[in-house]
Amino acid sequence: MQYNITFRQLPFSPNERNIIYIENDNDAEVNQYICDNYTAIKNNFGQYGYHFIYLPLLVKEMEQQGVFSYYAPYLSQAEEASLNLSSNWLLNFMEETQKADIEPSLIYSVGHTKTYRCIPIREYDYTQSNDFSALLEAILENMQDIQCQHANLGYMEPEQEAKILTNKEDEEIRLRVLKAAEEEKKRRMEKRESKNISFFNRLKKGVDNLSGDLFSTKANLRKSVPREVDFNYARVPQTADDTFPEESRALLLEVQDRINKLRQMGVNLAILEELLRQEKKLSRMIITKKFDIILPDYNNMKVEMTPLCKALYLLFLRHPEGIMFSYLPDFHDELLLIYTQIKDGYQTESMRKSVDRLTDPFDNSINEKCARIREAFLKQFESSLAQHYVIDGMRGEPKSIAIPRDMVTWE
Repeated sequence: MQYNITFRQLPFSPNERNIIYIENDNDAEVNQYICDNYTAIKNNFGQYGYHFIYLPLLVKEMEQQGVFSYYAPYLSQAEEASLNLSSNWLLNFMEETQKADIEPSLIYSVGHTKTYRCIPIREYDYTQSNDFSALLEAILENMQDIQCQHANLGYMEPEQEAKILTNKEDEEIRLRVLKAAEEEKKRRMEKRESKNISFFNRLKKGVDNLSGDLFSTKANLRKSVPREVDFNYARVPQTADDTFPEESRALLLEVQDRINKLRQMGVNLAILEELLRQEKKLSRMIITKKFDIILPDYNNMKVEMTPLCKALYLLFLRHPEGIMFSYLPDFHDELLLIYTQIKDGYQTESMRKSVDRLTDPFDNSINEKCARIREAFLKQFESSLAQHYVIDGMRGEPKSIAIPRDMVTWE
């Protein structure tokens, strides 16, 4: 028999597509059944668009997917392997009067509320199959009843609903992010162009209204003013500093998409917060004689960059006070020297041209390289840690790397 249970202060938003196993005391038989048939159970629920969550194995999946090393790179391999979560964790968020009655059960949300339906496993002959088919059938029947109550038009078959939810889901996310970035860029351009047009319209109107000794007549004046102004020539050139934030966002779509996918693969931030309670730690940085960038406190993590990006990064690392993009020409020779050293002392015309572009305040090369540097760190660990290692700063102010220099060692 199914019944309702109520949670208080759940650490995550209820999701109608999650089917979660909970229990009060460890039931060895049921747990062994789940472990032996975990893949079959997940696949059976998955074909109807549901996610079967068994907390002990979910934690292991997160470890295998590199979730913990991404969000907590400071954990040792032994510490990461020791992370675990039992199936009674959610009971911490239930009313005390309900906890004692919880037998091995599957629970699922009946809407975006803190009320869940609870279906005791032992009331069904679950051992007749290896995929909880009897329980899934009971859940589907109940969900159909709920959908009928919420919409007089009836309900959608689970297979149809699952298809809608999962079909090209990753591609849709990527397209939404791209569209948002493009619309933001277009909005900024239109706003900038509108200001230019407004300025020249006011200027032309002011000239048209001039009278007196300066010009003999308005007619003569109008002959000297073009009827159509080419506003492409009227735009004020943009510097790299002007486009620093939006170019960085556009070039980091790939990393943002990766993080979105990571969270969609069953990664629950509430579980991360529960397991990763210790304070986040920054790693020291070592620049080797071969100019490798090593983070020893993140399990000797090596941050990979192209030689030109690495040269730019080391330039900013050598200047903790920061560098204004408009002053980049002053650092041309220093940057070229670092680039040459990274390339084992070889210097070519192509290298010099690359540095010329990189130190040109009106060239977008600096933004592209800063975005690639940010990407190099975000591929390794999450943004709240990465922000201490990347080149960043407000528009119109010096850009710098935040990591304290006493944490940086040059071999």
